[in-house]
Amino acid sequence: MATADGVPLPTVLVVDDDATVRRVLTLTLESAGFRVLTADDGRHALTVLASARDVVDLILTDVVMPEMSGVTLAQQVFAQDAAARICLMSGYLDDRAKMRREIGHPVTFVQKPFDVDELVAHLRSELGAE
Repeated sequence: MATADGVPLPTVLVVDDDATVRRVLTLTLESAGFRVLTADDGRHALTVLASARDVVDLILTDVVMPEMSGVTLAQQVFAQDAAARICLMSGYLDDRAKMRREIGHPVTFVQKPFDVDELVAHLRSELGAE
């Protein structure tokens, strides 16, 4: 997808096990000018990335999910692509420094619940598209 002037839209992969959260994030980010792909857990995200890695600019993932946590997803993504951009979101972020050490690469965090305008600004900043 591209804008009217041919510039590709930044693509965000939204990973969250809550279908309502995925839907709200999809609508919010699309209305803010992002292309959105979704996955309902970490394993599904890896499948999506296998076919779309070249188009995904940033992964926005929940931390607490069944099957595979956002931290484990981040570790696996970074093992394949050290330059990946990942933003973790959670309502349970007690020890961000510990998670950063476990992941071993730079990640950013968004605390749930969040203001959608602040989230969009944060993602644009992460992508250098302010």
